[in-house]
Amino acid sequence: MKNKILKMMGMEVILSYKSDVVLSGGKKNEHQGRITKVSKLKALLIGDGKTYTELKQIEDPYFIPKPRPWGVRIENGLIEHKENLYVEFIVKEYLGSTYFLDGEIVNKLEIIGLKESKVSDIDIRCVNINNILTIG
Repeated sequence: MKNKILKMMGMEVILSYKSDVVLSGGKKNEHQGRITKVSKLKALLIGDGKTYTELKQIEDPYFIPKPRPWGVRIENGLIEHKENLYVEFIVKEYLGSTYFLDGEIVNKLEIIGLKESKVSDIDIRCVNINNILTIG
């Protein structure tokens, strides 16, 4: 997966990835630790960090990027953190998501303590490359 991602840096792709979902209610929530989300979206893979900076400078010519709050950018844009590799991308279009409870598809309305997703003008995400299911 790493080599495939490296070849696609700076490109717009469609990808899907899985993530664990943190729910409100703490350990008392019976769904806590049992929910997985698979997201599918159109994304622009950030190669060396310039892509984000260039987008922000179009909006605000005085924008100065801050250093990464965690991890170190290596190899054409991959991020290394605690011996894991992450890919950073800008979400161009959200194509949907599926939730799983103990590996079985579940309606998101049935999930106890599911928090609403925050939406921002520029949605940037970092995902562990081991959690990427498809990319192309």
